[in-house]
Amino acid sequence: MGYVEIRSITGLRAIAALGVYCTHFGIPSWSPSWLKNIPLNGGFGVPFFFVLSGFVLTLAYENRQMLPKKYALDRFARIGPSYYLAFVLAIAYMSIPNGFEFNYVFVGHLFALQSWFPTMDSGVSFNGPAWTISVEMFLYAMFPILLRITSSTSRLF
Repeated sequence: MGYVEIRSITGLRAIAALGVYCTHFGIPSWSPSWLKNIPLNGGFGVPFFFVLSGFVLTLAYENRQMLPKKYALDRFARIGPSYYLAFVLAIAYMSIPNGFEFNYVFVGHLFALQSWFPTMDSGVSFNGPAWTISVEMFLYAMFPILLRITSSTSRLF
């Protein structure tokens, strides 16, 4: 399958990214009143990106065979390098004032499992934004199973 750009999705991604940005950094005080609601609801952009990722993956694998090893390598190549670069930078940043501590928070982040810990201190204290990658890795792992279950050509029974 060749690459096909869906321009309406690109526009929706821009709107969702703007919402997430405004949630984190706010909007200027001189902004029009209709924009004042964005920081309150911009966090909805994150789950929107998860749904959009599933939609694009479904389009990509709709009519082709999924090779598990290639799929896993492709997904890791997409998010792994930037995740682990940020991980190394977070280790350096956190080690300067506090010293390095090998604990469950470190191990959770090492294996991108931080979003599965029940407390926010373990999930976001080390590298806060990385929780989204933890969720994304889980969804990437679940995608082949969900695709098989929902595929019209698969036989479950």
